[in-house]
Amino acid sequence: MDEIIGRDCLEHISDVDLSPMAGKTVLVTGANGLIGAYIICFLHLSNLCANLNINIVAVSRHMPSGKFGDIFDVMYKFYPLDLMSEGTGDLPKADYIIHCGTCAPGGNLSDTVRLNVFATENFLQKAKRDGAKFLFVSSSEVYGDMIPENIPITEACPCLCSTQVAGAAFAESKRLGETACRTFPRHKTVEVKIARVFPVYGPGMTVFDKNIMGRFIGEALFRRKINVSGSWSGLHTFCYAADCIVMLLYVLIYGKSDVYNIGGREAVSARHLAEEISFLTGSPLSVKNEESKADSPAWLCRGGIKPDITKITSESGFKYFTSLCAGLQRTIVWNIRQFL
Repeated sequence: MDEIIGRDCLEHISDVDLSPMAGKTVLVTGANGLIGAYIICFLHLSNLCANLNINIVAVSRHMPSGKFGDIFDVMYKFYPLDLMSEGTGDLPKADYIIHCGTCAPGGNLSDTVRLNVFATENFLQKAKRDGAKFLFVSSSEVYGDMIPENIPITEACPCLCSTQVAGAAFAESKRLGETACRTFPRHKTVEVKIARVFPVYGPGMTVFDKNIMGRFIGEALFRRKINVSGSWSGLHTFCYAADCIVMLLYVLIYGKSDVYNIGGREAVSARHLAEEISFLTGSPLSVKNEESKADSPAWLCRGGIKPDITKITSESGFKYFTSLCAGLQRTIVWNIRQFL
């Protein structure tokens, strides 16, 4: 198991009571992704620390990654499946299903739709057959561009994503996946929770990921200079991966509502983010007062939307969020070990 991710999980292991999962089977899709990998490491370490005997079933398109691959050599089950073309029939019975398999925004459009919609429907059907609790890991992208009066945004705010923007396939298919989750229980008796996850970062997020943090860290490590445009004025809210996992597992086990915002508390500008990374890496900052290029990706030019996470924090009591500086430092060290 990755040392940094393991340490993260151990520091948070007492923040959520996993005893209801003792002796149960937890199926995780998107196992090689940032969220999926952290969930698996968290469950595994909970087994070691509390002797919970949670059976982990992991699903991803590719074989286990180096983040946790060693634990599948002697324990648990890993299924390298293409969820867009293969069904769920060969997977073992599960008591909990966490569906975080997806394509990142900007990925193959048809694959994105199939994973967020058709694979979601398949795992909802499996949840019904197995009598399992189901958690759909959705995205803050479903909210689209909010008017200032609705920020910070609550779960009750309307989802206003446009079908005309570059990320429409991801946002709209997540919305349709949510619709499937919300209509399914009415007729199929499945307990379903939806988590709208705001941008997550941490060890496992690479400098090649298409997001503003990955870009800045990549420039700092490989080009030794971080370029920031003065036109990138929007605020960005980031949630450290270990914090995110604690809240996701709470929602799955104890959530009283059907949909939750999952995110961080700190909202920072692109320049502040770049300054933090500059300080931690020693790479200088270059700020240019120029307009964004027409072909600049939307995630770079506009800020995200600040979440209202009152629902999850008040229910769970979780309040010790990892600071941006501490989270960035661990993310940078992880990338240095991987790529330098």
